Amino acid sequence: FMASVIWVQSKAEAWIPGTVISNDNNTLNVSIKKDNGFETIKLPGPLSKYDLITSGSLDQQCDNLVDLESYSEGIILHHVKKRFQNDSIYTFVGNILVALNPYKQIDIYGQQLMEK
Repeated sequence: FMASVIWVQSKAEAWIPGTVISNDNNTLNVSIKKDNGFETIKLPGPLSKYDLITSGSLDQQCDNLVDLESYSEGIILHHVKKRFQNDSIYTFVGNILVALNPYKQIDIYGQQLMEK
């Protein structure tokens, strides 16, 4: 049994990664990371009902979400959140620009650019 990593719905984060510990087709035992360690939760099966997280996709660097290896609501929100945390408020999805409000002053437009 190779551990699968899936997207699990979360009230606080919308989607979080979870590692499937066991799968009996009716119930999945999934380990999720919490502030104080890990917690095992039970989810209704089968595994095919959940979006899989491909190896390396959480750490993938991309300016354009079209370049992602796989697509799901979880992976898109994960990458937008990562970029937001790094003050990269602009993200492309194909030729569509997604701009997030940083709710703070960030220094991305210098005086030279403003004068152009």
